[in-house]
Amino acid sequence: MNIDFSAVEVFLSYMQGKSSLDDVWKHSAYKIIRQHAEKFRGGLSKEQVKMALNGEKRRYYGVGDLKENIDEVKHLMEVIQANEEAWQAIIVQELDRVVPDEKKDDITIYPVFGYDIGIGLEQGVCINLNENIFFDNPRQFLYLAIHESTHTVYGRIHGVPSIHDVESPGDMRTFFNTFFQTEGYAVYTTLRLRKEEGHMGSDDHFILEDYLVISDTEKIRVLVKKYDALQANLESVAEWSLQEFMKKAFGQERLAYRVGCTMIKEIEEEMGMEEVTKAFYLDPDDFIEKYDHVLDEYR
Repeated sequence: MNIDFSAVEVFLSYMQGKSSLDDVWKHSAYKIIRQHAEKFRGGLSKEQVKMALNGEKRRYYGVGDLKENIDEVKHLMEVIQANEEAWQAIIVQELDRVVPDEKKDDITIYPVFGYDIGIGLEQGVCINLNENIFFDNPRQFLYLAIHESTHTVYGRIHGVPSIHDVESPGDMRTFFNTFFQTEGYAVYTTLRLRKEEGHMGSDDHFILEDYLVISDTEKIRVLVKKYDALQANLESVAEWSLQEFMKKAFGQERLAYRVGCTMIKEIEEEMGMEEVTKAFYLDPDDFIEKYDHVLDEYR
């Protein structure tokens, strides 16, 4: 496990005119970002990064106000670096609860600027430092690092389909079920520490709101009903456009994150941590079929 600041260093050097955009582009962290963009967002160009620095929000965002926030960013970097060794140990500890037999020492977490608040692929994790929730509470960086590292472990075991592979209703179901499992686990893996430290969310950021919702039985009942309707539609729908599917499956209600985490939380409560670990390794379709019954109390 390693937190590597070289990506932000080269980006800051580029902003100061000391390095080129090519230097940023060839960095390992930005290779991960480009792979993610190609897999899920139709690609990314150097020109889009340059435009984003000038405030234009398209496929690359989160850097338009970077110059104004640079003091907060540098303070955040100092906090992370001061806690680096301890936080790396905590990330491994929380992952070990869920997947104790998986290798974690080769996971690299790259603080970066822009693109998304956080991504985790098989090759590593990228987390955007230019985020207000980190300025307000740097501990949120640690929580998100646990979340995204869970995706890295998951991707190495299962692989994750590309949005470009989604053509048929069957593809849509497999895509949703995969993200239901991986996002559910990513939210869940952070849950124990958040509870222990009293950081169970707020309604002013979608990630923080996840933890408010999963703590509210009535809100989960509503989401489980919508989740059931989505699964029924995925079984029978003749034609949805990709845009319609993505809106229904991954819209603001964040079903994969909130209902997914609830399912895993119920697995732990009913069957224990050993079952949570076994479930991590199941094929996504088998995972949902086997454990759907744990949501019955919300139906």
